[in-house]
This record gives sequence, C-alpha cells and structure tokens, in this order.
Amino acid sequence: MMGLLYIVLAIIVLGVACYLYERKRPKQQSAAEPEREQPHASTDGGACCGLHLVCERDALLLDPRSETLYYDDEELDAYAGRAADAYTPDEIQAFEEVFFTLLPEDVQGWLISLQRRGIQLPEALEPAVWLVVREQREQKSAAKKKDQE
Repeated sequence: MMGLLYIVLAIIVLGVACYLYERKRPKQQSAAEPEREQPHASTDGGACCGLHLVCERDALLLDPRSETLYYDDEELDAYAGRAADAYTPDEIQAFEEVFFTLLPEDVQGWLISLQRRGIQLPEALEPAVWLVVREQREQKSAAKKKDQE
C-alpha cells in the first residue's frame, strides 16, 4: 500500500515539475516562433484562449440536451458543489484513480463531464491534467497543419 502511495506521489511531483517547466518555456522562446503565441483554434474555426483546462467555447458548443458521459466515475458525483481546494487527500485520490485510467484523448471529455455535473477538479490534480490537455491540443494542431500541407 505504501508503494502505491509513493508511486502516486512521484507522478504528482513529476506532473508539477513538468507544469512548471512548460510554464517557463514560453518566456524562453525566440521571436522566430510567433505562431505558438496564437490562441488555439477550436473545431468550428473560432478561437480558444487556452487559459482554461477545457475551452469554454467548446464546452458551450455541446448540446445541453445531450446526455452527460460518465467515465466509470459515478462515485465522483458525491463531490458536486465542492470547492477545488476543499478536498481531503483520500478524496483527491478518488479523482486520481479515474484520471490515471483515462486515455489521453478522453481527458477533455472527462473535464466537460465534471463541469456539467458541477464537480470541480481538485487543485492538486490540475497541473497534471493541464499537461495532458495541452499535449492533446498541440497534437491536434500539428495534425491539422500536416493535413493542410
């Protein structure tokens, strides 16, 4: 049990370190890379500001009458209405168990699902989640550029 705790803590520390590295990285970019400073494009041609875990524009485009998807995380419904900084370590672990079992391409959908259900992501998990979402956006952007060439 302690081994699992050490592994989870190591992953969180690694996620925070990667987040801090990525956060400092734009300051080190040269002027030859102005396209990285552009806002992320959403699927409908509008722009996403890139400042949120889930692009609000994409979330608003979802049909509000459509069914909320669950990612085998029904137990998280108990945390609806809680503040992001009000979770205990055991409650954060419940979020981590779901997050670390998701495919990277499912993370944004999971965040939208949490948003629709009124569940805030614990602050401790945000850096790791942000890294996955950012990586997925960059991969989609690179694929679009490749398709356009």
